[in-house]
Amino acid sequence: KGFILEYSLVKSASSECMPGRVTPVYAGRNPLYQQFSVVASNKSCTWRIEAIDNSGREDLTSALVIDVYNIPTVSCSYGKFLIYDGPDTQSPLILDWCDDNSFFSQIYTSSSYATLTFMVDKPAEHTIQLKIYSRETK
Repeated sequence: KGFILEYSLVKSASSECMPGRVTPVYAGRNPLYQQFSVVASNKSCTWRIEAIDNSGREDLTSALVIDVYNIPTVSCSYGKFLIYDGPDTQSPLILDWCDDNSFFSQIYTSSSYATLTFMVDKPAEHTIQLKIYSRETK
């Protein structure tokens, strides 16, 4: 007997594409459903996701879990979606995805940062929605 309650924060305004800038996104233990969009052609948009440790314990560190919430349509002939395991695009690449590749379902980072880059060269709106949350590591 009992119940499970799960709640989420839905946020999309802060994920606007800022060409030439890295847009910060913060994720805690409660899942964040974040939409990442690129609207125009010949754009490359980058977001840095940082895990927020809201446990209050200094002996714990956080890493990120990234789940796909909706499946985008990005043909390999005109775009791709990249995830790096760290705070910038010089970090190890853990995902290089487009429609022609196998789809991913869940990614774990080794630190409290992930960097997402969405590159397209076709004039249309391209969107991926991810469920992002932090997990404790020791």
